[in-house]
Amino acid sequence: MTIRRILMAFTFLASLVATAHERDSTATRIDLKEYAPTISGTVRARYEYEFQNGDQRYQVRNARLWVEGKIAEPIDYKIEADFCEKGKFKVLAAWGRLAITPDFKVQGGEFRMPFAVEPFRSPHTYIFTNRSFIAKQVGNVRGVGAKVTWTPHATPWTLEGAMFNVSEITDHTQWSHAMAWAARASYKSGPFTLVGSFESIVPDSIRINMADACVAYKTGRWTAEAEYLYKHYTNDRFRACHAYSAFVSYAMPVKVGVFNQWSLQGRWDGMTDHSDGTRDDEGNLYLTDEARNRLTLGTTLSYIHGKTHADVRFNYENYFYHHHDRGAQGERDKLSIELVVHF
Repeated sequence: MTIRRILMAFTFLASLVATAHERDSTATRIDLKEYAPTISGTVRARYEYEFQNGDQRYQVRNARLWVEGKIAEPIDYKIEADFCEKGKFKVLAAWGRLAITPDFKVQGGEFRMPFAVEPFRSPHTYIFTNRSFIAKQVGNVRGVGAKVTWTPHATPWTLEGAMFNVSEITDHTQWSHAMAWAARASYKSGPFTLVGSFESIVPDSIRINMADACVAYKTGRWTAEAEYLYKHYTNDRFRACHAYSAFVSYAMPVKVGVFNQWSLQGRWDGMTDHSDGTRDDEGNLYLTDEARNRLTLGTTLSYIHGKTHADVRFNYENYFYHHHDRGAQGERDKLSIELVVHF
C-alpha cells in the first residue's frame, strides 16, 4: 500500500505542475517545456555466483524513480525513491532549491551530504556492479538539512557547505545539541577534475571526522579515477580507517546486435578495519567491516540512445582479507552479471 501511495503522489505532482503551467495564459511553448517535470528511473537486476561454496542468487538491486524540474526560473526541486533496494523501499531525496543569484544557491530537505565523489554516482552511472568500499561502507551518508552552493562566475570552482541533523534520515523529529556538517570543493580544468571534501557526523554518540581527496581524468574513450578517504573516530574510540579506490575504463563504439558501445574496466580498492559508528551494549564501537582489498575486472555492452540506455555488465571480484582468507557471504570471490535499464 505504501508503494502504491508513493506512485500516486509522483503522478499527482507531475500532473499538478503541468496543469498549472497550461493554465497560465502568459506561458509560451518554451516555458511549458522548460517547467514541465521530468520523470526518470533506473532498474538494476543482477545474478551473482560465489565461487567458494557455489551459492547463487538473483536480486533487484534498484528500482529507482525520481521527479525533478523547475517551478520558476530560480526554483527547482527533486523527489527520489527506491521501490526495491534489495527488496526494501527507501525515500532517498526530497529537496527544494533557490538560486538567489546564478552563482549562489540554497537547498533544503533530504539529500546526500556533499562529501567524496563516488558516493554521488547514481545507479545508472555506476562503473561496476558493486560500488567501492568508499561509496558503500565508509563514506555513504545522506541527511536532512540545508546546503549552499557557490560557483564563482567564470572560474572552474564549485564550493559547497551544508549542515544536517545527526539523526537518521527516517527520523525528522529528534532534537540535538550537535549537528553534522560537510564541505566540498571541486576544480575542473580540461580533462582533469580535482575534489577535496571534509565531513563530520555523529551516527550514535561519538563524533566521526572524515577527509577525502579525488583526482579524475576523462578524455575520449578513457576514464581514470583515484580516491582516498581518511576516517577518524574522536577520543580514540576506534582505530582510524583508511579507504581507497582506483579504476580505469576504456569505451569504444561497436555494432553488436542492438549494442553500440563496448567498455572494459579494472579496479583496485581496499579499506582497513572499519566501524560504522554505532555502539554495542557496553557502549563501545565495534568492527562492522573487516580490512580487505579487492580486484574487480569487468566488461560492459551498452545500448545508448540519448539519455536512455541499457547496459549488460559482467564483473569478476577477487577479495584479499588482511586477517584471514574467509569473508562473510556476499563479500567473497564472485561473478556478477547485471542488466541496467535507465530512462
